[in-house]
Amino acid sequence: MKYRLEKIEPAIEKMYKINIKAKKNEQILVINDYLEKENYRKFDNRKLIEITERALIARKIAEIGNKLNYNVKLNLYPVTLGEPPNYIADAMKESDVVIAPTTYSISHTKATKETVENKGRVVSMPSVTFNMFLPRGSISADYEEVAKITKKICDMGENSKYATIIAPRTKLSFEIGRKWLNDDGIFELGEFGNLPAGESATAPTEGMTEGYCTIPIGWGSKNLTSNMKVEIKHGHIASIKGGGEKGDEIRKAINNDSRRVIAEFAVGGNKNARNKYKTLEAEKMLGTAHIAFGDNTVLGGNNRSNIHVDLVIPDVTVYLDETMILKKGKLLI
Repeated sequence: MKYRLEKIEPAIEKMYKINIKAKKNEQILVINDYLEKENYRKFDNRKLIEITERALIARKIAEIGNKLNYNVKLNLYPVTLGEPPNYIADAMKESDVVIAPTTYSISHTKATKETVENKGRVVSMPSVTFNMFLPRGSISADYEEVAKITKKICDMGENSKYATIIAPRTKLSFEIGRKWLNDDGIFELGEFGNLPAGESATAPTEGMTEGYCTIPIGWGSKNLTSNMKVEIKHGHIASIKGGGEKGDEIRKAINNDSRRVIAEFAVGGNKNARNKYKTLEAEKMLGTAHIAFGDNTVLGGNNRSNIHVDLVIPDVTVYLDETMILKKGKLLI
């Protein structure tokens, strides 16, 4: 596969100047992960290509940052699910900005939490792709437009006590009451989020999510080869049926109580997001909602876990208390 890396340079420059508002005196850390020899057999060819693609993206991000006269360092570590190695966590805490095009998300880790507490900004980009940086890609979105949508939903959410998601073979109810994360793509001091950005998220009250949802084929992963039905009782995953290879992976992952906790309820708000197969982008799509299970401490919750897995539901109707904010994927506010 041939990459014309010059095509992604405008989006990277925009990221430095608009998204993270980089300053010349700041320490900026780009982190990227690589496969160790013994792990090659665990990944199929497509995953290997994606890891190589992210390595090229990470190098280009560092290269452009230094070309713009920012103080940027690139640090590497082996592909790791959960907490990054200590030397990466320490480097993160010493940095003003962390940009992370990695295999797995670092958003819901102790390393990110401590970096944010030190007033650092963390840009998590798990499974990011070349296409997301292109002119019509999700990273190249109009972030003023994104912010209008995400802020409005956050404001309404923080004045609501309950949320409901309705979609085909889906009905979920949540008790909400915590602060919402406005992931609008503009990173201020002590904030974390994704690029591509565009979601309004909160941690529901533990033990107070009920219902069931169906994740359609392909949403979040090409390995989701059949519809996956998730049943939730008392704020915990009670059962998962279907889902093909992805379903098997999740069933193996929820092997203790902390991993079964419903950790997040969120609504997408990025009109440029189109790729349903990548969770990073699918969960930002306008007209979707997503839930997550596992860790919720970064969102202000009380459940510490070493995983945080998002499940995306398209074409949703969403209520905040009695107010319908989405109807079959169409924004009403």
